[in-house]
Amino acid sequence: MSIHIQSRHVRSRHSRSRIRAGSIELRRISSSEWRVSDTSIPDGDAGSVLGFVEYVDSGHYEVLRLGHGHGIDRISFSDLDDVVTYFARHS
Repeated sequence: MSIHIQSRHVRSRHSRSRIRAGSIELRRISSSEWRVSDTSIPDGDAGSVLGFVEYVDSGHYEVLRLGHGHGIDRISFSDLDDVVTYFARHS
């Protein structure tokens, strides 16, 4: 399986409002938070929301992955592109 990250090459991590890989999309919901969605599922379906991401002061991203019946995972990443890649591989 090949994953292609479509994101703008921007110096500031916080200036990107959307990042996509396949059907996985991170959409900015505040200055330091993003919602992770599967765009292949209709917006009105709660199953389209896969998790949430928050940038924390220590320079990394805390991810809350919703398990849809399988619990909730908390994971840390150093880059938003890594977050998208993780969800693309594990969703």
